[in-house]
Amino acid sequence: MKFTAENVGTSTHEFVVVRGDDPAKLPTKADGSVDEDKIPPSDQVGEMEDIASKTTKSNTFDLTPGQYVVFCNVVTEDTPPISHFAKGMHTKLTVSP
Repeated sequence: MKFTAENVGTSTHEFVVVRGDDPAKLPTKADGSVDEDKIPPSDQVGEMEDIASKTTKSNTFDLTPGQYVVFCNVVTEDTPPISHFAKGMHTKLTVSP
């Protein structure tokens, strides 16, 4: 399945796809970002990193029927740091046969 991410905002983002049915069930770090190292490799689908402001990136991921979570896992260098995931930059995706 081909995804195209267009960043119309002013900060860098990323597009991460993992197998799962609920963003709230993903393991998180103290800063509110997803702890991707704690997601089983079999559930890690892929990602597009460093989608700069005013740019577009595309990638194709092999998605079998099932439930997925798509999210941005960027944490800003602000004080305090801001987790895009914790701010709600995630959604569920269902792939049907």
